[in-house]
Amino acid sequence: MGHHHLQLYKIPETDDNLLDISGKGLKKLLIITHKNDYGEAEKMTLQKMMAAIKYDFENDLQLLVLDPEIPISLGNSSINYKDLISFGVSAPLLGFNMEHQMNQVLHFDQARVLFTESIKIINAAPPKKQLLWNLLQDMFLK
Repeated sequence: MGHHHLQLYKIPETDDNLLDISGKGLKKLLIITHKNDYGEAEKMTLQKMMAAIKYDFENDLQLLVLDPEIPISLGNSSINYKDLISFGVSAPLLGFNMEHQMNQVLHFDQARVLFTESIKIINAAPPKKQLLWNLLQDMFLK
């Protein structure tokens, strides 16, 4: 009989107390961005986007600003969302084991998910801003 080696993959435990999360999330929209890609200019852009889809920045959404040092598995966190927009943070970094297309709204059992570039990149490229605006309208205004 040969010996079998069992390989274990550790899913990061998510300590919600370590997460930089703000907002009340009343409409269950979760927005994720990277700490390194989120300054005042990006915050203003995000606030304008949310106003354009009639979401209140303080009340309707939760904003999670990720620190690259802290691993996260959204599935293991207590964050409750039905829409997720990830700006510049890929699926594996959030604990999702899946291939994903950029700039496509993905439909899951419990949620709609959109992976797109960082707000910093989008701010610098008007065509990307237009593409994102079209996606946001499809998700929230139709």
